[in-house]
Amino acid sequence: VKRDSKEFEFRTEEFFAYFKKTMPYEYSTDDEQAYAVMDRTHHGAKNDWNPVGSLVDIKRDAIRLNEMQELFELFVIEYRQIDQCEKEAKFLKEVWDMISMVNLCYAEWRKTKWDEIKVEALQEQNKQLAKEIKLCDKYVKNWPAYKGLEDAVKN
Repeated sequence: VKRDSKEFEFRTEEFFAYFKKTMPYEYSTDDEQAYAVMDRTHHGAKNDWNPVGSLVDIKRDAIRLNEMQELFELFVIEYRQIDQCEKEAKFLKEVWDMISMVNLCYAEWRKTKWDEIKVEALQEQNKQLAKEIKLCDKYVKNWPAYKGLEDAVKN
């Protein structure tokens, strides 16, 4: 169990690095690609696209290993990097949901004919979007995806 714990620590470090490298922290208007990456990293099978496995898999393995550590009365290791990944995955999903909502809203607005545009109503809706964006957790406010979202709504 001790050997497995040590090997698992290396696996969590590898997963954490992969998570930070592949998750969509950068802003883009291609929310479908961002969702695909998040889904694959969160619960996708281990394959060529996902060489280190998923967050769900590594979390399940951590729980099983912790149970073994308790059973053999060993020190139970807290895998903080896994918790960090879970937290960031949740927040990234929220940011990308907001990006998707804004993109969808703007796409609908672009379909409006010039003579049917009600400028005041669009400005009011845009202000409402900006307010909703500001409600995002402060943890995400320095991420490029959030900054890009903010800029898209401001401009």
